[in-house]
Amino acid sequence: MKLSAGVVCLMAFALVAGAAQAEPFAGTDLFKGRSVKPSTGAQTFAIGLTMQFAPMNMLLSSQKDTIIDTGIESACKGDAACESVAHENADAALDVVGELNDDDWAKIEAAAMDSAALQAELQAAGVPAEGVEAVATYVDKIPTDKRKDALALSRQLAAQEATSIAVEPNLDLNFELVSFSLRFPMAVFDTPDETSWNLGNINLDTRFGHLFGTDLASFGVSYGLAAYLPTGSADGNSMGLADLFFAPKYFHEYLSLAPYVAMGFDVPAISLQWHGELVSQFGVRGDPEQGHVMYGKYGAGLVLFAGTPLSIIGEVNGLAPIKDADPYNAIFGLGGVQLNLFWLKIAAAIQAPLSQPEKKDMGTIGGMDAGELSSYSIITRAALIF
Repeated sequence: MKLSAGVVCLMAFALVAGAAQAEPFAGTDLFKGRSVKPSTGAQTFAIGLTMQFAPMNMLLSSQKDTIIDTGIESACKGDAACESVAHENADAALDVVGELNDDDWAKIEAAAMDSAALQAELQAAGVPAEGVEAVATYVDKIPTDKRKDALALSRQLAAQEATSIAVEPNLDLNFELVSFSLRFPMAVFDTPDETSWNLGNINLDTRFGHLFGTDLASFGVSYGLAAYLPTGSADGNSMGLADLFFAPKYFHEYLSLAPYVAMGFDVPAISLQWHGELVSQFGVRGDPEQGHVMYGKYGAGLVLFAGTPLSIIGEVNGLAPIKDADPYNAIFGLGGVQLNLFWLKIAAAIQAPLSQPEKKDMGTIGGMDAGELSSYSIITRAALIF
């Protein structure tokens, strides 16, 4: 028992000693929050890749729910009993649709506008009587022009096997006073049939930084501007719903500018940082519903044992709406670890929303109905740093 305690103490001492030898703010980059610019002694050049995984079904579900809710409200015109009956049958009806084979589905889709023909096709497809009744009752409450959309999205959701990945190669150059980071976000959707790559909004981050103090205790302040060019494709927009922090990277309709400031304290084994950012998104493609969207980003991060082989990263980050940005009102928690192997850094983290707006307040962002945020996402990154 004494030996085990001694080993633990020795390991702790080694971690602290290793951190004490590190350059100020070396290896303290946060996953999502803005970070203090490191010294050139810690980093001059870096090339890396960040990937984030989010459950795609959450994105499709949000669109389906919005179409269904809008259709029922329109058809029932405030009649609570009507809305109740429609909602009661919605899940059962959509389960039926999701279980149809492709041939039967084609016939059902063609008959969606005609209730009698729809019931006949369902019966011919071998759907039990209770299933036919659920679909008929549900469809009768949806306006004719909404029926095909609601059924098609439900079909897509039921059959969805896509893995959605946000992939972001990056190149960083760090000089004494200023650093530059060029990023190429891409949305990758992997299905059993194909893998599609969709370019996001290429962005350049220019950051100035100042460090005060010594290697044993430093205070840092950085400030900069991130510019996101509207180079993305429409298919990549859904990735912005997986994580609202991704909005400037994937909503292809917008040119975005984001000035920010980050500050922090760095002592052996502990680095504490906090940041604030103002994001302005200007609609320049496709005539988006909101021509100018503005919201704030804020947060704080804690990095333990940054100068050692294994460091721990914790963050709390939030968004606050300012102009036409009701959906941007959420707080995320994140926890991860980073492995530091000479010039190679490998890290992984999990992020989940701590609070988010009510579904009815989410509105539309990036040309898509927001619905609700993904329940979690997994982030990995790797970089060669010199």
